[in-house]
Amino acid sequence: MASAYSTPAGEEPPPPPVFCTGALRDEHGRLAWVPHLLLGVELDEVDSPTFLATISRRVRRLQTHVHPDRHSGDEHLSRVVNASATLLREHGAQYVRFVRGGSSNGGPAEVLAAALKMPPPFDIWSLGAQAHLGELAELSAVRAADLKRLTSDLQQQLETKQHEADAARLREAELLSEVDFLKMQVDLARDLEEELTPLRGVAIAAQNSELAARAEVKALRSRLTAAERRHLEQRFADDRLITEQQAQLSRASAENELLRQSAAKAEACVENLRRRPSVDVKVLRRCLSAVAGGQLNARTRRDARFLLNQMSHNV
Repeated sequence: MASAYSTPAGEEPPPPPVFCTGALRDEHGRLAWVPHLLLGVELDEVDSPTFLATISRRVRRLQTHVHPDRHSGDEHLSRVVNASATLLREHGAQYVRFVRGGSSNGGPAEVLAAALKMPPPFDIWSLGAQAHLGELAELSAVRAADLKRLTSDLQQQLETKQHEADAARLREAELLSEVDFLKMQVDLARDLEEELTPLRGVAIAAQNSELAARAEVKALRSRLTAAERRHLEQRFADDRLITEQQAQLSRASAENELLRQSAAKAEACVENLRRRPSVDVKVLRRCLSAVAGGQLNARTRRDARFLLNQMSHNV
């Protein structure tokens, strides 16, 4: 069975508490109460196991004086005591950073100012908080030095940013001048565009004419290439025919030369025969007969008989 303080089934647990000092501030938003001085606890005891018990004892002691049920009680002061205790219980580490200037808000100066303005019956001296005030004063001085150094750094950064802003303004002026110049260029380009619009038609027509001329030139080149190819083929055929005719002419010349040489030889033989003295056929026949029947070799006799036969046929 779930306890009265457990989260019911099906429901999300409540969000964790948020560090807030709103209950400790006045109507002007200034810190009016210092929880650890109000309860009389040490900041170094925040991580101690007995810290929560110490807070509970201090709350009970203070509530005996300020609780509304008491004759001298005050409801507002009672709420301040409870809020201080809650803040220290749930956000002890964050509160320490808040007091010592380690967070984005608060700081020793604000805490010291609030401690000095805390009204009775919360007499901080009676609670033994003098050491806390000294520590806060030292922290305030350190924080003041840090703030002074930070102010100087911020002043330098501000001057740097001012120079950068001046340079940016100059650059902006230059950019505006460039923009005006670019606008003039755009207007000029627009005017040129309007002037070039009629010329574009002429350029397109010229381009079309050029394309047609290129197509015609391409066709003429194709025809010229075909004609050159036919001319080369005809030339090769003519060269081959000329070569064959030259070969035939060479052969005819060689044959003619042979015939001429044969004719020359025949003429020389005829001339030799003409120059020789005439031979008596009867005498020649008797000589050949003698040779054919003589004691000569067989070849000589055969030649003699052949000549005799020829002479017999001629006679």
